[in-house]
Amino acid sequence: MTGILHCHSTYSYDGKLSLKELRDLCISRGVKFVCMTEHTDDMTSDQARAFVRECDTLSDATFKYIPGFEVPYQVDEATGNHAHVLMIGCREFFDQYAPTHAKLREWSDRAPFVVLAHPVRNDFVVDPGLLEEIDALEVWNQQYEGKRVPRTRSLALLSDLRKEKPLLVATGGVDFHRIEHFGSPLVSMSPD
Repeated sequence: MTGILHCHSTYSYDGKLSLKELRDLCISRGVKFVCMTEHTDDMTSDQARAFVRECDTLSDATFKYIPGFEVPYQVDEATGNHAHVLMIGCREFFDQYAPTHAKLREWSDRAPFVVLAHPVRNDFVVDPGLLEEIDALEVWNQQYEGKRVPRTRSLALLSDLRKEKPLLVATGGVDFHRIEHFGSPLVSMSPD
């Protein structure tokens, strides 16, 4: 079964396709599931509930939406450097930001799978609180590394982080915002 991780629709400020349009595109390209990660920066609780409801409505035996959110987390208060953390499978909106480790934990407690997105955007900084909460590192993000291969520095970061957290998973994300973003990396999973 083929799917996409890290995807945005018009529920995010930078998404260009509705969930229905995205579903139709994915089905036409053989994609069976999409892990949505809508930006929380300017989302409201009402919008989040509507997003989760629409994911459920558009999911069936042919195609499955897995709702989730992309949450900004401040990793360096002095510089304002922040990471984006994907809360995959999260069905409950908590807050627009996670300015502290405690707030990040409240988000991650609601998500079955937590991924640090595009680490290049936060200069590969992973503080102990962030490392504690994540299950995976997005080593390949199409928007930042392109459609062909992961960034060497992202792979090196994964290797370093696995010294402290050996079961940390590597993921790839499309970071889909519009039709031309469709493509690698895709995820294959066994239906078991």
